[in-house]
Amino acid sequence: MRFLEFYFENFRGIASSHFKLSKSSKKAVHVLVGLNESGKTTILEGINHFRTNPNLRKKNAASNFKTEQDFQAMLPISKRSIFNGKITISGKVELEDDDILLIKEFLKAEFGFIESNITKEFSIESQIKFENSKREKVTNIWNIKYAGRKRKGSTPFKLLTDEDWLKATNFVETLVPSIIYFPYDLFDFPDIIQLEVFDQTKKGAPLPNRQNFYYKVFEDVLRAIDSRLRIETHILARTKSSDPSDKQNLSALLVKI
Repeated sequence: MRFLEFYFENFRGIASSHFKLSKSSKKAVHVLVGLNESGKTTILEGINHFRTNPNLRKKNAASNFKTEQDFQAMLPISKRSIFNGKITISGKVELEDDDILLIKEFLKAEFGFIESNITKEFSIESQIKFENSKREKVTNIWNIKYAGRKRKGSTPFKLLTDEDWLKATNFVETLVPSIIYFPYDLFDFPDIIQLEVFDQTKKGAPLPNRQNFYYKVFEDVLRAIDSRLRIETHILARTKSSDPSDKQNLSALLVKI
């Protein structure tokens, strides 16, 4: 799966803007060029705020923001004093052949579809509604559709809806590429990234703020390699293990990092 474009409305200094990635060729690198204070960093921060969560009933969309101040930082600068409206951040993505194959296998296993049709290009939109410059509501909208049938021939295709649609979309969400934003102050890199609290008397306590930031950066790097990777399971547990196979698997992962 790859991103085709991003759209921002009422985000900080951006009233409305499309950031289109090349569709004619699958380039791996895109460069933002512009004068100082022209909005390059704002675009990157907007992409960083892009959220994919399709199920706001079971997962809190606000949990990806550290504090209410993060929402406040998103307010349109010219309307900050009293903003009654919504901020929109959306991304358009395209499924690749491997993604379609995985989704079809999922639909077959979950719903018994031997044939299925899936929207190849679709958008994921996050809307944050404000009243008197205070966050009121977060809404995420996916416009992807799935249809399938359990028998070939003249059997009509069935469109997934409600809980079935949500189950399929939760799976598709795992295929969305990770977005990793490295702010400029990242280059003030620490000599050691602490991955757990060493003092047993403080076991379970949070890491210091600066170390917590780099912990999350390291976590993002892992998930960019494979969304199933976890620090606790694939780094810490293998480091402490006496099993030679765990050491080999850890070494293989560190090479990828």
